[in-house]
Amino acid sequence: MKHLGMTPKQFGLAIRKNPNKGVRITNASKMRNAVEGIGYQEFDMAGEIIESIKLDVDMKRRNQNDEAFMKLLNVCHAPQVISSVSPMVETQVFQNVPAKAIVDFLSQYRSGYRDTFFGPTLMTYRDQEIEMNTSMAEQYACTQLSENPDMTWNIGFINGNGEQVEGVNFHWTQVKRKCTFRDNRQFQINGDKMRLGSKNDALKIAACTYQLPIDQKNSSERQYYLTEYFGDHPSLLFYRICVKNSDGHQGLSPQEGPGMLGVKLIVPVDEVNLNKHLGKTVYMYNTVAQRREFAELSRKAEEYGDD
Repeated sequence: MKHLGMTPKQFGLAIRKNPNKGVRITNASKMRNAVEGIGYQEFDMAGEIIESIKLDVDMKRRNQNDEAFMKLLNVCHAPQVISSVSPMVETQVFQNVPAKAIVDFLSQYRSGYRDTFFGPTLMTYRDQEIEMNTSMAEQYACTQLSENPDMTWNIGFINGNGEQVEGVNFHWTQVKRKCTFRDNRQFQINGDKMRLGSKNDALKIAACTYQLPIDQKNSSERQYYLTEYFGDHPSLLFYRICVKNSDGHQGLSPQEGPGMLGVKLIVPVDEVNLNKHLGKTVYMYNTVAQRREFAELSRKAEEYGDD
């Protein structure tokens, strides 16, 4: 990064092609305070807007996501988990969810190709790409579990104006979003600012985690991402997406089904305890799996005479 004369914000996250030195993580574009090391990249996700906006239509991936979701939902019945309903649009919220359950969910959940935070990380070699079996969101949860093992999470379920979501015992309705079908493989949310959620979604969760009235005049959603409102607890928000404009792809859009699973992550900014590092994420890219993948790419390149 230094020898390219670029700042971390310009460069995004990471960046060499050879995993023996580093891997170019091409699906992350707005990481702050990136720091490079030998075999790892460290960055800060606190205060960022982190949403899945590219949703894969592949049934195998969607079923995998739903399976991981149901396992997480079962954990919400544990005695230590606190169930509450936000006064804002009857939003179901669970507090004190174990971090290990979040890691387990994020280790399985994947959004679409090149989705910044929830899509599979891409390893590149020349003009070839391989999806690695991890995501930025998963690496964040793993880092926090390692460094803050007592941390617990909030999870919430955002309601829209669609049908009631089946398979849950609380009020949760589908959210309708305008989407564009891209690359013959995924729907990309293309409404205003390509956003899955909104400022109000964060306030719905904060209404449960913060007992005092919250001034809602701030224009920026990020101004609410504070430990004052959320404590030291990251929040995972769930959406069941029903595509509004399927453009002839009704067979891929679950109009009659439960909806595609979208996720939003809120990492609060700690303005008091600067040593807590609530947004710290360490991405280990010098792994055995990635070195093997690189070796295979190199072998194929040599086999086909690619120089």
